[in-house]
Amino acid sequence: MSQKAENNNFYEDYEHLIPPIVKEIRDNAADKERIDFIRKPKFIRHSKAEAIFKMLDELFYAPREDRMQSYLFAGDGNMGKTYTIKRYIKMKNNQDDLNDIQTKIPVLYVLAPVKANYKVLYDNILTALQVPFRTTDSDTQKEVKIATYIEDFQVKMLIIDEVHNGLTGSANQQKEFTNAIKNLSNILRIPIVLVGVGEAVSLVDRDHQLKSRFKPIKIKNWEIDDEFRAFLKSVELTLPLKEKSYIYTDGKFVTKIHQVTNGITGDVISIINKMAIRAIEKKKEKIDIKLFNEIDYITVDNSKIYAQEIWMDF
Repeated sequence: MSQKAENNNFYEDYEHLIPPIVKEIRDNAADKERIDFIRKPKFIRHSKAEAIFKMLDELFYAPREDRMQSYLFAGDGNMGKTYTIKRYIKMKNNQDDLNDIQTKIPVLYVLAPVKANYKVLYDNILTALQVPFRTTDSDTQKEVKIATYIEDFQVKMLIIDEVHNGLTGSANQQKEFTNAIKNLSNILRIPIVLVGVGEAVSLVDRDHQLKSRFKPIKIKNWEIDDEFRAFLKSVELTLPLKEKSYIYTDGKFVTKIHQVTNGITGDVISIINKMAIRAIEKKKEKIDIKLFNEIDYITVDNSKIYAQEIWMDF
């Protein structure tokens, strides 16, 4: 077979996939390479991610003022909050590696300390800015450095992930931690975005000033609706299978995948990926509901509820 004919056959096999995926697997179309590609982390655009991008843009492009509006994004673990946030950072910072040294850092990302400790939070921010400092510096010295370098690097937004860690510690430590966030908001005059699991809302809910400044946004689990089916279609379009599966049009499949994942983004992707890998191993080249019986997965506990449902829904 000629090279041209081989190329035509390849593109006919994968014409149902989105072009970037076809390009990625063009030279790695053997079963092993296709399985490796499925296992490779990838960002899948969907309505919840787009909604987060839109809200972040509202903050990012807002004119600077003394009291900047900020958000607290909260939701179940594995809902894709961190992955979506990091995708946004990559787009705004135009960098492939969050550890790259840059002269401008439009969006600064830091992890909250493992427990309520504002001093470590300050250290984490200075470390993310990649500037010299001493852990023994006074609070005032660190605050001055943070404010100075935030200006120097033209940071327009600060994101603090895993902020629910601030609930770990004594009442006094938690108070100091939230006071530090409030203080940073006052000093920096830029939007601060907090990200965490559902319980994180109680961290700001107890402080009137924080509560008025950080608008809580609940990242809801998927429900069985058109948006969920569109999400399933987006996932399917990333799978290097030679046949279309149409999982998003199969009512029984849609109900089953929602039932076993409780509509959690990461679990949906993980289970569908497992099914795609199994389909390749069986030389089946498509996935269907029968494959649920041929993969290992953990059923999500549906009993978890939030103590307070005070988030805005979208």
